[in-house]
Amino acid sequence: MYGCTAQQGVSWQDSGMLQWRILAGDYTGCLGLALAHPLYIAIGRLFLFVPFVSDVTMLSLCSGAGMAVTLANLSVLGWMLTGKRWIGLMTAGMLSVTHTPWWLSTITEVYTWNAAFFTAELIVFMVCIRRPSRVATGALFLLAGLNIGVHNMALLSLPVYTAAVLIWVWRRRLTLAALPIAGAAGLCGAGPLLALVIQEAVRTGDLRSALASMLFSRYSGAVFNFSPGGVFMGINAALSSLNFMHAGLILGIVGWLRMRSTVGTWLACALSALLGLHGLFFLRYSVPDQFTFILPSLVLFCLGMAVGIDVLARRSALRAKMVVAACFFSIVLMPLTYAALPPVLNALGLRAMRTRSLPFRDEMRYWIEDWKHTENSAVRFARAALKEASPDGIIVCDGTSYYPLVLMRDRTRGAGGIACEHYSDMRSRYGANPDALKSLLRERGVFIVSPALNFISEEFRPDFELIRGLDDILFMLLPGEQAADGGGRTLVSPVIRGNHAE
Repeated sequence: MYGCTAQQGVSWQDSGMLQWRILAGDYTGCLGLALAHPLYIAIGRLFLFVPFVSDVTMLSLCSGAGMAVTLANLSVLGWMLTGKRWIGLMTAGMLSVTHTPWWLSTITEVYTWNAAFFTAELIVFMVCIRRPSRVATGALFLLAGLNIGVHNMALLSLPVYTAAVLIWVWRRRLTLAALPIAGAAGLCGAGPLLALVIQEAVRTGDLRSALASMLFSRYSGAVFNFSPGGVFMGINAALSSLNFMHAGLILGIVGWLRMRSTVGTWLACALSALLGLHGLFFLRYSVPDQFTFILPSLVLFCLGMAVGIDVLARRSALRAKMVVAACFFSIVLMPLTYAALPPVLNALGLRAMRTRSLPFRDEMRYWIEDWKHTENSAVRFARAALKEASPDGIIVCDGTSYYPLVLMRDRTRGAGGIACEHYSDMRSRYGANPDALKSLLRERGVFIVSPALNFISEEFRPDFELIRGLDDILFMLLPGEQAADGGGRTLVSPVIRGNHAE
């Protein structure tokens, strides 16, 4: 299902950046070590060896493969909790068509592989709870360490695992030898990320800064945020709610209410602690793509769903049939809901708008519809932009549009002379130097994706204007005196003078 609905071209924003990094073999990135994801980059590069499929499409299929592993593991977890294989399969089927998992499985993203390792950790953790051993404990911390190399969200589970091992040692269910074994296994698993930390510490001479980069990067404010909210709260709450528009919500609540009496106090407390840590992190992590961080919490909620199915199905044969019917109805209902919502919301006048609009992208469909095999707005945008900027123009863009432009430029014959520059780079070079910028404009065309001159210091913005041709998607930057004649283009109103439209 994920393969048939996977995106088949370059992607916007973070997904485009991950595509570029995997193709370039960039294991470090430029956003700090917290966003390095070295093991995920390595997994993505392995998928590039698959023949007969384009490289960027293969990277979308990589995400689907990670989610398929997650679902397989979840079916095992459901069976371990209830003793019934069909409940494990039913639970995995419910999660497979839930909004966030399906959405993440059709584009290039890291979260599905984080969930794959996390569910593998949970399988071993349940084995440890029922019968602790040094081998199982070592395997648990090895998987947790590997998962840190995929995404450092895996750090959230370590306090629970560590507390459990310490309690087992205290109660003499494990010997003291289990502690160094677990520590060594965790360090070995986290080796790819720790190697980058050591490399960064040697380069800068500052170990503390390197560790901070691994833990928080530039998002320390969001990591240490203690209350839900933020400017993105509304849209993220709406997208997150799509994961619960089915019967699984009731089943999950029933299961978690009956978890302790069904699976035992030890396991119920451990799973509750994990759900609390991951759920709390998700709720107050106020970043633009907050809804994507719900996946581990969803997996844990689905364990409650499995228990809920078992609790209700055991009451009577009729109740069991009703639960199964509700699950199948939900599996059919969810994709129909995602397909129907965009046109319904548009008809009601409710539309998702960006501060900087992206050509060809329908925001409502992009965020609500999970399937991306027909979503080619980034490809269409990049082709049109490169055509307008040819043969040697400079395109100024933000992080959302930068990577699709770079990826398409490298795949387009004759586009090698076009430069793609981020707003921040242009600001550092020309923001306070209008003469240098005017000199550049005499040599090369400069094009802007969004009509804003915020890379130029405010006092110099009146010296420049943006114009756009009738059939163009990019704005052309010109000195004020040259823009009067339209720069040789047929203009579409408005013309941007400084930062004001006329």
